[in-house]
Amino acid sequence: MAFIQGLLLAAVHLTSAQGSWVMAHDASQGYLDCLHLVGTAYGLNINCPIYPRVEACQADCIGIVTGCNGINYKSDGKCCFKQCANVYAQNFSSSTGYAVWMYHATCGLIESNTDYLGDDLRFVDDVLSAEACCQICSEGASCKSWVWKAKRGQAYSDRCHLKKTVKPNRQASDCCISGLPRATTTTTTTTMGGWVMAHDASQGYLDCLHLVGTAYGLNINCPIYPRVEACQTDCIGIVTGCNGINYKYDGKCCFKQCANVYAPIFSSSTGYAVWMYHATCGLIESNTDCLGDDLRFVDDVLSAEACCQICSEDASCKSWVWKAKRGQAYSDRCHLKKTVKPNRQ
Repeated sequence: MAFIQGLLLAAVHLTSAQGSWVMAHDASQGYLDCLHLVGTAYGLNINCPIYPRVEACQADCIGIVTGCNGINYKSDGKCCFKQCANVYAQNFSSSTGYAVWMYHATCGLIESNTDYLGDDLRFVDDVLSAEACCQICSEGASCKSWVWKAKRGQAYSDRCHLKKTVKPNRQASDCCISGLPRATTTTTTTTMGGWVMAHDASQGYLDCLHLVGTAYGLNINCPIYPRVEACQTDCIGIVTGCNGINYKYDGKCCFKQCANVYAPIFSSSTGYAVWMYHATCGLIESNTDCLGDDLRFVDDVLSAEACCQICSEDASCKSWVWKAKRGQAYSDRCHLKKTVKPNRQ
């Protein structure tokens, strides 16, 4: 056989191991009246930056705005970063017009009817739930476990004890609910593919088709992103056809569309790091062909992975075949198929 064939991998949502966002109020109710934080989005100090998607503002709140655990988000994309003392019992303004989102930590452990004795770091009164106590612990690097006084009528009900060590002197007691803070690492996973650096800033940058981004609700040639990961996310998520970027040390990021991400065209000019998006294939079978049901073909494709990438960028493509054998007719041709593995042989 002289072929390699396969499937692309279906897309799934990104997941985080640290916590989740919850809408506390819609835009018809009062918005957050907690401490206001100035964002550093887009490499600038901006009071309430514009984000085209609420998820992008949420990501920057947790990722780059120190202390942020809530946002006020307006229909026009205006997003205000907030720091609330208790995300489970916020202060609201009587004014309306912004939806309110709060970040809730996912706890590493919650144990009912359990107390941890000693090794106190500090305590916080008037905490309304075990989950809120966990959240407070999760926001302090020194806090290794926590105890919430759950029993009604006891001394210091609703007090949250933060501990210096993990579960010190653990014992059974109906006084309390205890546990561990959230995990300290975030895991972001996707089955769609991954980003690969093709050139560093000392080498030539991408000379593929230039795309105008719609970041921040504006049409901008090369927007500023404080993190390359944020530009990569928008390339794949909101800039149609984008599969590569030129990224400069000052945050300037240019969106590109290359015909072949495994053999892109480079300029002789330098100054930008080049990142390419490579699809992850669901299946690659050597010495295998699939006959018929052709959607179209692409010549001069340099690898099976590149053929998979082309298939993954076309919603109508369900499988693919790459002509692998040297010297045969149509070597390096990528056949895109309308169906999954038609007439496999």
